[in-house]
This record gives sequence, structure tokens and C-alpha cells, in this order.
Amino acid sequence: ARFVLMLAVEYPDAEADAAGGKRNLVVRLGAGRARMMVFVALAAIAAGVAVALAAGAPKSLIAFAATALIPAGLLVVSLRRRVWETPRGSAAIALQGVAAFVVVQASALCAYAVAALRLP
Repeated sequence: ARFVLMLAVEYPDAEADAAGGKRNLVVRLGAGRARMMVFVALAAIAAGVAVALAAGAPKSLIAFAATALIPAGLLVVSLRRRVWETPRGSAAIALQGVAAFVVVQASALCAYAVAALRLP
């Protein structure tokens, strides 16, 4: 989730960062590869939830995971539609990245709390 946040926040500024000599990950990868890395990272988050459930994680994790995927899905849609090409779109990508991070972290915290309550 932090990796997605980092890419989503760096992504809208990649052109300005490159012009200013910054060499962050998005600048080094290029827009296309960075976008693909966001998709891969989000898929890894979803796969992690699936593995946790298969390993016996509390079923309430499903609700947390579904909630966490809402901002992630919005981020994917924004990246696929190339909304970063406008200033407003760039801000939307950054905001969706932050929202995805916050919701994934809150979901993980809730899942840990549920698991802790089930301990003897």
C-alpha cells in the first residue's frame, strides 16, 4: 500500500521532476512502467488478502478488503483514462493514492483488531 501511495503521489509530477533533475522512481521507470507497477502492486494487495483468507484469516477481513479496494479501483480507472494529463486529474490521482493507502492501512488495523479479539 505504501508503494502504491508513493507512485501515485510521484506520478502526476513526473514531468516536472524530470525537468528539475529529480530521479525518483516514476521518473526512472517512465510513465508507462510506473503505471504498470501500480497495477501490479494493487493486484499483490488483493492476492495477499486472498491468501490470508485461504490461510484462515477472519471472514470479517472480506468486508475490510472490499472497502480497501474501492479507492484502489478508482486509482486504476484514473490511470487507465490518463487523467494525469490535466492539473485536476493529477491531483485526483494523488488523492486516490492517499485514499487507497489510508483505507488499506485502516482495513489492516481492523483485521488485526478482529484477530486479537479472537485470541484466547
